[in-house]
Amino acid sequence: MNSTNRVKNGNGQDKMNHINRNKSAKTFAPQKSLAAATDAVEDIEQSKNMATPNAADDPVFAKYGPPFITSKKGVVHMNQRAVAEKCATEHVIRFEPRRNAFERFDQKIGLWVATHESAIRRMLGDQLLALGKEWKQEEFVQLNTTGHFNALCKMIQPYQANVASESTAGLIHVSNGVLDLQGATPKLLPHHPKYPFRSSPQIKYDPKAKCPKFLDNFLKVALTPEDIDLVQKYCGSMLLGPNMSHGILIIRGTAGGGKSTLVSIVEQIIGEDSVAHLRTKHISGRFETSAFIGKRVLVGKDVPGDCLTESGAHLLKSLVGGDLLQAEIKYNPNKPTIRGDYHVIIASNNRLRINLDGDEEAWGRRLLLVDFEKQKPSKPIADFAQKLVAEEGSGILNWLIKGAAAYREDMAKRGCIYRTEKHEQRVANLLHDSDSVLSFFEQRVIAQEKADLSSEELLLGYYTHCTKHNWKPVSGHRFQVQLPDLICQRYQVCRRNDITRDGKAVRGYKDLALTKLALN
Repeated sequence: MNSTNRVKNGNGQDKMNHINRNKSAKTFAPQKSLAAATDAVEDIEQSKNMATPNAADDPVFAKYGPPFITSKKGVVHMNQRAVAEKCATEHVIRFEPRRNAFERFDQKIGLWVATHESAIRRMLGDQLLALGKEWKQEEFVQLNTTGHFNALCKMIQPYQANVASESTAGLIHVSNGVLDLQGATPKLLPHHPKYPFRSSPQIKYDPKAKCPKFLDNFLKVALTPEDIDLVQKYCGSMLLGPNMSHGILIIRGTAGGGKSTLVSIVEQIIGEDSVAHLRTKHISGRFETSAFIGKRVLVGKDVPGDCLTESGAHLLKSLVGGDLLQAEIKYNPNKPTIRGDYHVIIASNNRLRINLDGDEEAWGRRLLLVDFEKQKPSKPIADFAQKLVAEEGSGILNWLIKGAAAYREDMAKRGCIYRTEKHEQRVANLLHDSDSVLSFFEQRVIAQEKADLSSEELLLGYYTHCTKHNWKPVSGHRFQVQLPDLICQRYQVCRRNDITRDGKAVRGYKDLALTKLALN
C-alpha cells in the first residue's frame, strides 16, 4: 500500500517536476526575447538620434527644403523639386524646349550632349540611392516606382541646372579648350558649361602649327593668290559667328579641280554639325528651314546650273541679310524664329545663272566668286580633305584665324569684304549672263531717228553679244517674247510689220539702232 502510494507519489512528483521545468522554460524564453526586442528598440532610437545632414549646408536644399519630409503621422514624402534640382545640379542637366530634349554637360569634352530620358531616370535613381543613404531613408528610396521617376523627369524641365549661358560669337570650341577670338590676339579658355557648344570639330589649338601641304600642294595649285585671299577672309569670318558681310561665296570650275575638297576641309574645321545642306529647289517649302536651326553654315555642293533660278533662290538674300525668319517643324505647333545671318557656300561645275527678279543690285552686293581655273591634278588623292585635316588641322585653323583678322580689317574700313577688280568683273558678268536679254538691251539698243531694226537683226545682234561676253543666250523664242516689253517701256516704241528689208515687209521697230560694238 505504501509502496504503491510511493510510486504514485513518485510519479506525481515526477509530473510536478516536469511541469515546473516547463514553467521555468516558458518563463525564461520570454525574458530572453524581451531583451532582444529592447536592444532592437534601442538600436532604432539610436538610429533616429544619429546626426542627419543639415539642409542649410546644401545650397539646393537650403533653397527648396530637404529631399525627404516626414509628416506628423510618420509618413515619408519625397520633395520632388529639391531632388530634381539636386540631380540637375550634380550632373549639370537641363531641358532644351526648342529641341524638346534633355542635355548634359560633358566636362571631358566640354560639350552639351543630348541625353535620352532613360539616362536621366538612371541618374535620378542613383541620386536617390545616395540621398536615401545620406538622409537615412534607404527603405523609402527602395520603394520608389516608375511614377516617381516620371514625375522627377518632368520636374527637372523647369528646375534644371542653373547655368547662365554666354554668347559663343567669336568663340571656337577646340579639343583643349575654348578659343576666344574677340580680342586682338587669340586667347585659350577652359571648357565651361556657360558656353552652349553642342558640337565641335575637336581640332587642337596650337598657335605654332602650320599647314604647308594645304597651302602649297592644294590651294596654290588650284587658285590664284587673290582668290586664296578671298576664300581665307570669308571662311575665316565663319569663326567669328554671324555673317555680318552678308556675302555668298560661289565656287566655280571644272570637275575634279578641288572645289568639293576645299568645302569639305572648311566643314571639318568649322565643325560638320554646324553645317546644313542647302537645297534651293525646296528652300521655300514648309519644313526646309527647320533644318537650319542651330547651324552656322549652309552648303550646296555640285549644284546644277539652274539652282539659283529656282523659285526659292530669292530667300538666300534673307538667309544672309540678317532678316528674321520663321521655321516650321513637323508635328510642332510652334514656329521658332531664326536669324538670317548664315554663311553660304555654293560649289558648281556648271555655269550658274540667277533669277534676279529686278534685284540686281542686292545680288551684286552679296556675291563673292572664286574660279578654279587651273588644270585639275592628273592623279587625284583619295580622301584628300580628311588626310589634310588629320595632318594639318591645327595649322589650317590658324590659317582661318588669320583670315578672320583680315576680314575684320575689311569690315572696319569698307563695311564689306574687299573684292578686286577681277572679282567685281566676275560678278558683273554673272549678273549680265543671268539676265542677258536685259543686259543686251540696256547696253546695245539705242534710240535713233529715221533708223529701224528688224526682229531678226536684233536676235542676231543678241547672239553676237552673248558670244563676245561668254554668256549663255536664251532661246530665240524667249528673246522675242522679252524684248518687245523692254523696248515699249523704255522708248514707247511698239513692234510693227512694215520694216522693209530686200523689198519685203518684215517685223521690226522704227527709230531704233544697235551700237557698232554689238555687231562686231
